[in-house]
Amino acid sequence: MHHPLVYVNLIFFVFVCIQFWLISLFTQTTWLIDPYWTIVPPLVTYYYALHPLKGLVDETRVSVTCGLIVFWALSLTYSYFRREEWMLGAREDWRFADMRKKNPTLFSFTSFFLAYVSQQPMLLGITLPIWAVNFGADAMRPFNMQDIIAFTGCILSIILARVADYQLRNFMVANEKRAKN
Repeated sequence: MHHPLVYVNLIFFVFVCIQFWLISLFTQTTWLIDPYWTIVPPLVTYYYALHPLKGLVDETRVSVTCGLIVFWALSLTYSYFRREEWMLGAREDWRFADMRKKNPTLFSFTSFFLAYVSQQPMLLGITLPIWAVNFGADAMRPFNMQDIIAFTGCILSIILARVADYQLRNFMVANEKRAKN
């Protein structure tokens, strides 16, 4: 339990994934898993950045990493609310809604694995570099050209994802208009 990587993933699995699944059983919707991605990675990021067992690190790298995660989360949050027409929990991901419709009895059980347990490896993958910046072997390495290149790549990737979300939303709206005509 003293290992930050294990501890934070266990905490989020028990207190987010399992709790969100239980809520979904009661509400009959998995909508909570979408805003999960706007909240949980920044929380994990700040957990690592503020952890008392963290040794000496280059705080510039930590700050830049935290900033990137917050920028990414804000962009994702904007895309989520825009897609949902500025309402929280307005609808469930169509894939989960389709699975629920096709097999409602089995979905209560399988949704735990499909919608919630499956998030944990993705959360680990997204936040592992943040752990490395705070606890890895190179955590004391000063901010350098590699970091600038990585930062630039991250910013460009976030912008590209934002453009793709914007184009997808416009396409979906246009499709809805064509379907009505």
